Amino acid sequence: MIRPELIMPQINTVGLVAYYKLCAGLTTANIIFDYSFGGFVGTPTGAFPVYPGFFFDGADDVIQVVTGPSSVSTIAMWIKPNATTSEEVIDLNLTDFIEITTGEVTPSGFAGGVTNPFVDGVSGAVAVTTDWNLIGLTDTLAKDASTGDMLIGQTDTGANAFDGLIGEVWLFSDVKDDAYMRSLFEITRWRYNG
Repeated sequence: MIRPELIMPQINTVGLVAYYKLCAGLTTANIIFDYSFGGFVGTPTGAFPVYPGFFFDGADDVIQVVTGPSSVSTIAMWIKPNATTSEEVIDLNLTDFIEITTGEVTPSGFAGGVTNPFVDGVSGAVAVTTDWNLIGLTDTLAKDASTGDMLIGQTDTGANAFDGLIGEVWLFSDVKDDAYMRSLFEITRWRYNG
């Protein structure tokens, strides 16, 4: 019998539409597997595995998902930027993206709904450091990531590509509440900062 204290807690996957466990590295040559089993696989260009994530060089490294999920209301991802001045983290559809600007999580696009940023499971927090951070964003109006290339590590312009490590990326079809985002942080932080 397994002792209860040895069982790792698991996140609730209700509403999960895409999950990129970059901390696991490549599953096969040049394919980033979608662990939600939604079939939204990614192709890395330049980015490569460095435990516990993928390294992006800030120039042209990217993970491209040609067709992403059609309904995204919550984004969460572990990042460790080398700088926090201007870093493009994820672009859902060539219109709606998250960047780090002057040390803060900044949503761009995301029209029509009410957005709420999270940092390390804290609602409304926007400040990030060059340590590992779990950043997130909820939007009351779901965005369609199937209409253009979804890009992890830069936007379609590539002007301020991400420089640092990205560990895990979750996309959910529903708006996750404060308790869920805090739980996601608590359950997964052991891999990144103990």
